[in-house]
Amino acid sequence: MKTSPLRKVRERFIRLFVVECPSPIDALAGIGEGPIVAAIGKLNGHQCVEYQIKSKVEFETLCKYLGSMNHVEDRSPEITSCLHISTHGDNEGLLLGGDEVLWESLAECLQPFLNVPENHTPSRIIVLSACMAESQKVTKAFEKYARSHDDVTPPQYVFCTTGEVPWDAAAVAWAVFYHLLPQANLEDKKSIQDILTRIASIGLPEFVYFRWDNDRSKYLKYAAKKK
Repeated sequence: MKTSPLRKVRERFIRLFVVECPSPIDALAGIGEGPIVAAIGKLNGHQCVEYQIKSKVEFETLCKYLGSMNHVEDRSPEITSCLHISTHGDNEGLLLGGDEVLWESLAECLQPFLNVPENHTPSRIIVLSACMAESQKVTKAFEKYARSHDDVTPPQYVFCTTGEVPWDAAAVAWAVFYHLLPQANLEDKKSIQDILTRIASIGLPEFVYFRWDNDRSKYLKYAAKKK
């Protein structure tokens, strides 16, 4: 008999905010990963909500809105929050509607979401699901910001797709990722590496992560490879 994940507590579930910016052509064709990722996230016990945006201004507004959760009473302040960004991109940055958002500018947009109150202990995760996302430079901007702000902790992980990734392949790969994530420990890099390796080993897109190392005050990269 199948059991429902809604009937059990997932010890390591996350708060998953899915943000997608399809092009007008994508929208006409009904192409996108957001609805699938959000549905799988909920099925696996994560708290999940999906947003669609059409410009950099809308993205900035959304990040400020998400950051407002830091100003209300939180009965579960230990829960990790993840911002999953799905859109088109290239080596220089992301494309949000007609706006090309360069990596350093993206890091600035994300700051309201990343600012965590002192009485909170959760980490933040950023997911970049876009072509050439592994070329991102937001982590360099986060490192620079952390060096000049003692009270700032950069996101614990930045997960990225690699190369050019079709919408359907990305949707399936991220669905597997969020299914496996509760089985891992974010503090144990090996368990996270195992998830990325398992995804790559079944023929899905290869992911990379950039993990914040507090002792070195820098991000360390891991790239999954098919076995």
